[in-house]
Amino acid sequence: SYVYDANPMRFARFGVNVWGLDMNWDDPSVTAREAIRCTVDYFHSIGMPTTTTEMLGRETTEEVMQELAVKCTYFGARTVGNMKVLGEKEILEVYRNAR
Repeated sequence: SYVYDANPMRFARFGVNVWGLDMNWDDPSVTAREAIRCTVDYFHSIGMPTTTTEMLGRETTEEVMQELAVKCTYFGARTVGNMKVLGEKEILEVYRNAR
């Protein structure tokens, strides 16, 4: 959900095409957020974790999340993502949101 605001229409179309949602043409971000909710609900329905706490069975510490963000960027040497480019700071925020 961290990157949906970079292209809400793309997420909204995903919701329409995959989940059969009705497009909110006045505000596609409403459809986009609903698509994300449907996806998370589906993952839960098949027993798939959607947070780091669910995945690890414990909360991830700030120190571990910072280490993961640094390693993900090869110590600041690269970014990740195409729809929305993420550097170390943004990746850390993704990890924080995924608790």
